[in-house]
Amino acid sequence: MALLTLSNRYLVGVVPIDDGHAAVMGMLNDLHAAMLKGRAEEVIDAILGRLLDYTHNHLPVEESLLETSGYPELARHRARHQELTSAIKEYVVRHERCDKDVIVQLARFLRDWISIHVRQEDKESGRWLKQHGVR
Repeated sequence: MALLTLSNRYLVGVVPIDDGHAAVMGMLNDLHAAMLKGRAEEVIDAILGRLLDYTHNHLPVEESLLETSGYPELARHRARHQELTSAIKEYVVRHERCDKDVIVQLARFLRDWISIHVRQEDKESGRWLKQHGVR
């Protein structure tokens, strides 16, 4: 069973952003399912790699849409994305150092990121984008 299910609570109505959020939610659900089976160590490298890819590929697309539309809170939004990127890089370093707490802490972090950033900040920026014709 999935930890989180993609629903209107997490959708902002802008396809590239929603696709990115679905991907992160999928990573969290994959990690959670592996944890339940006692196999998280088998998937953590791939999950961290996918998360790094997300920060390098999805976040710039989101920021570009916000910049092009003149989003007034772009600097704050970029700062939050930088916090995410820094956190993911730190989880990678900790995993490379064989920190056994990384898996549970990463799962909690992603759950909280989705619950807070996506449901609040991205919903707000999504409304702005839709008002400015971005879908």
